[in-house]
Amino acid sequence: MRALGLILVATLGSGCIIEPPDLVRLDGGDEWPDGGKRPTSDGGISIDWDGGFGGGGGGGGGGWDGGAWDAGSGPRATFPGSGTNGDRGTGVLWLVRIDRSTANLAASYGSLIETMTQQLIAQGFDIRRTAVGSLYEERLLSGSGSATPSAASVQTLLENAATYSGTTPTGCSSQHLLTLAVRLSEATVPSSGSRPFADPLGALLVVMLDHGSHPQDYGPGCDPAGKTPAERFGVEHMPWLNIGSPATSHWSLPRSQTRFLFVSTSENESYTQLRERCAAMSAFPRTALDAISPSEHSFYEPFSAGLNVFQPGLGTRIDLCQAVAQDWAGFSRGFAKNWAQLLSLPADQR
Repeated sequence: MRALGLILVATLGSGCIIEPPDLVRLDGGDEWPDGGKRPTSDGGISIDWDGGFGGGGGGGGGGWDGGAWDAGSGPRATFPGSGTNGDRGTGVLWLVRIDRSTANLAASYGSLIETMTQQLIAQGFDIRRTAVGSLYEERLLSGSGSATPSAASVQTLLENAATYSGTTPTGCSSQHLLTLAVRLSEATVPSSGSRPFADPLGALLVVMLDHGSHPQDYGPGCDPAGKTPAERFGVEHMPWLNIGSPATSHWSLPRSQTRFLFVSTSENESYTQLRERCAAMSAFPRTALDAISPSEHSFYEPFSAGLNVFQPGLGTRIDLCQAVAQDWAGFSRGFAKNWAQLLSLPADQR
């Protein structure tokens, strides 16, 4: 699989890169109120973590379909993203589906963000920047406050955003990620004027939270150059990152120093099946049942699988109901540990 990934990178590296769009307009939004993976015998991927997403019901597309290399022993104290010995630390970009129903999931999303941040820090990542943006709009909601926001502050942020949301998601689910990423160093939080990713970082995690139906199927129609999202975001040294910004802002991170995590509802069950499955999880909020819906368009599962062709563990997908109601802390711990272990390897072995 690793050899295949190298061949694909060489092929795609010779392809065209889209012309950078005009500077994205990031309007609206508020600041926060308070400031192992290893190949399996069939070529698949298994993750080494100490939690469990048991049950989940049939047909839910639950669990995850990616991870990060399990390097065996614990990570070294110094690795890309650790912030030590001159390293520039780690940034996390959370893109959340913002609609009226987001308010019913705001507390759960706040907990997901706080817990993942805590587990990344526990495994040696120095979180320098955490930003929250809208998944289907070109805007950042916050990013200049604490790099480790509390669950309560994120909840308030998302509840406020949901109150004023009148946007119906359209286009490809990765469309605004690309528009934002090509000028990430210039992306601005309107309410504060801050640019959370103005300075290059040593590692970048992108997380997409989507509790509804995806507007469009995964495929080459998502990209002006006719590439699939995996072909766009899976290439080495991330040429999609800041290509529209001044050369001094280019990050040119090796692929192993970025990860994509997709937390979404299922793409292979009916609305009734989804509600019954999630309602059977005692910890899933009752008020959130009316906020979720499955998707008839397959997107995050093939996106994650496509990224993992380029490098195993580059993409991970988790069922939203399982993430909210089951052992998210255990999963986050394993996710962070495995990524840190990979980054602790010599550069030519990642």
